[in-house]
Amino acid sequence: MKKGLLIAGVFILITLIVFITYFVLNLSEDTEKQIIDEWEGYVLLENASEYEQELFSLLKEEKELEGQAELFVKLFLANFYSLQLASSKNDVRGVQFVYEPFQESLRKQAREFVYAQVENNFFGCRKQNLNLVKQVEVVLIETSSFTIEESNIEFDSFIVKGQIHYEVDPGYFKDFEVEIIDNDGRLEIVAMDSFISN
Repeated sequence: MKKGLLIAGVFILITLIVFITYFVLNLSEDTEKQIIDEWEGYVLLENASEYEQELFSLLKEEKELEGQAELFVKLFLANFYSLQLASSKNDVRGVQFVYEPFQESLRKQAREFVYAQVENNFFGCRKQNLNLVKQVEVVLIETSSFTIEESNIEFDSFIVKGQIHYEVDPGYFKDFEVEIIDNDGRLEIVAMDSFISN
C-alpha cells in the first residue's frame, strides 16, 4: 500500500513539474511581442493598434521638430491609454517614450492607478471592455524649458495639451498636458498629468 502511494505521489509530482514548466515557457512566449517597425531607438510592437501604426508612420516621415513632438505625444498617449492592448496590469505600455530616470516611477504609478483593474489576458480570454484610444487631439503646443532637478540640467521642451478620444468613452483620462524634451535629438516625455515628474 505504501509503495503504491509513493509511486502515485512521484507520478503526481512529475506531472505537476511538467505542467508548470510547460505553462511558464508558453506564458513567456505569449507575452513576447515582435517588433514591426523602428524609429530613433523607439519600437512599434505587433500588438499596436491601427491608430498607433498610423502615428508611427507619420512620425518617421515628419522632419520638423515641433511636428515630431506633436506626433510623439499622440503616439505615447495612444500607447499608454489603450489598456485593451495590455496583457496584464504589469504590462504598462508607452514606457519606452519616457525619460529613462522617470520610467520606473511611471510604471509604479500606472500599475497602482491607470492599470490597476486590468485583468490578465495571457490566453486571450479576458472579458473586460477596456480603453482603446481612437484619436488624440492636440489643441496647443508651446515651447518651454524643463530642468532635471537632480542634475540641474535644462532642456528645451514642448508642452502639448489636448484631448484623448476613445472607442468606448471611459469617462476619464480625456484632457492631457504632456511635456516633452529634446534630449540631444531624442524626444522624451518628462511630465504628464500627475504620473511623471522630476
